[in-house]
Amino acid sequence: MAAPYSPNTPDQEQVQLRIMDAHVTLSRWVDYDFASDYFKPASGFSFVVADETLPEREREALVIGARVRLTINGVPLADGHIDDLDIGANRQAGQVWNIIGRERLGLAVDGIADPSLQFKEGTTLADFLVRLYTPFGWAGPDHFQIDNAASRGATNGLRGTPMTRGGKRKGPRPLKNFVLHQLKPHNHEGVHDFAKRVAERHGLWIRCSEDGERIIVDTPNYAQPASYQLRRNGNGTTNVLDGRVRLSFRDQPACIIADGSSGGGEFGRGRIKAYAVNPYFGVDEDGFVLPEVTQVLQRHPTAQQVVLTTQPFKRRTANVPPRIVFLHDEESRTQEQLNNFVRREMSLLTRRSMVANYLVEGHGQNVEGQFVPWLVDTVVDVQDDVADVHELMWVSSVRYSKSRAAGTTTQLELIRLNSVQLGVAEDPPAAVTTKVAAKVRNPIGFERERPPSRFEKDVLGEARRGSLDAQEEAAAINRRRG
Repeated sequence: MAAPYSPNTPDQEQVQLRIMDAHVTLSRWVDYDFASDYFKPASGFSFVVADETLPEREREALVIGARVRLTINGVPLADGHIDDLDIGANRQAGQVWNIIGRERLGLAVDGIADPSLQFKEGTTLADFLVRLYTPFGWAGPDHFQIDNAASRGATNGLRGTPMTRGGKRKGPRPLKNFVLHQLKPHNHEGVHDFAKRVAERHGLWIRCSEDGERIIVDTPNYAQPASYQLRRNGNGTTNVLDGRVRLSFRDQPACIIADGSSGGGEFGRGRIKAYAVNPYFGVDEDGFVLPEVTQVLQRHPTAQQVVLTTQPFKRRTANVPPRIVFLHDEESRTQEQLNNFVRREMSLLTRRSMVANYLVEGHGQNVEGQFVPWLVDTVVDVQDDVADVHELMWVSSVRYSKSRAAGTTTQLELIRLNSVQLGVAEDPPAAVTTKVAAKVRNPIGFERERPPSRFEKDVLGEARRGSLDAQEEAAAINRRRG
């Protein structure tokens, strides 16, 4: 019987580029490259095709600006437009066409927001996004999806609606529930940059769905089960071609302290303040804030604490003087917005503390007999004896490549679960809640527990109503909370 996660045979994978309006499909390549990164707005691709494999109809269909869809075994990976056509010749391949393009979101990245645009206070995030993206083909509420789980499940072959352990559908609140302050774009600000700036203020990230039909407004999904498995040991048992894990202390602050809108544009004048302690490098081995950090925090007693849910950092680090970073965000006008800003800024730094890069054969795995392509915002079970990594990790970027010299491969970049937190988690996984999140020493000198999560409130409420299963879960929660 085949292993649950077995490597896929590259010759069974068919990567196609369909020119939509002309109804033409290209599938014979000299080489290709496709890169998708969760933190970059538009995936890019480059396909090289030999001239002798291009009939006249295909040549006529290849025009700059043409809308194209990239698929693998019929599963959509990206939908976009041809930016460039580079026609050349070399001794190895003869005359070749290089087709270069990006996802549809690239049009909004290039466009500059109309400086006369103004959005009144009370405008919902849904209405804001529809107005900005309508010129690029996303013109109605149905074109915007708050939760990427359904799209991801349909793409990689997984099924089912994500649910919290309390039995409720998992996902952030609807876009219409996010209400904006009065705002307008900055001078020379891109359309997508404007939308991204506002969405991030509410702890959300904007991406394009694989089929190009929807804009996904969501946060990374760390609670999903593993879709793949990577294995490597010293005896040569492996399903990776090459791999490395980097641990880094560079640019890692022990704490970030920030204040919000003040009209002065500099730290110290804002009336709202927030701070976040680095859960890897701002605490001692028992999970308490370092004394040097506490001394600094005592000078900012009104700063609200932003607690990050993380996995334990098992690697030893030397004792070095902690670094404190002070930031000012003129865009944050409420405590929630400033908390999201601090959470995001800390996350974008801590995600670099441990990064795994693996090169694998093919573009997916056979999971219980079904082909599952490698995609961003998915989870991998990593069992790497060589680098001593044995945990679930989150896929932040993938890069498909094919060439005569290197064959068919995928380059993966993985980071730790919960490394990037853009907003407050609806249902943080209990397995990755650490002492840092559960109990943090307050700068004034006393200890306080974090408030119960939404899931914990649901479970404890069900336990009080007599549910035996909920009573067992509540007992486990109380044990974890000490």
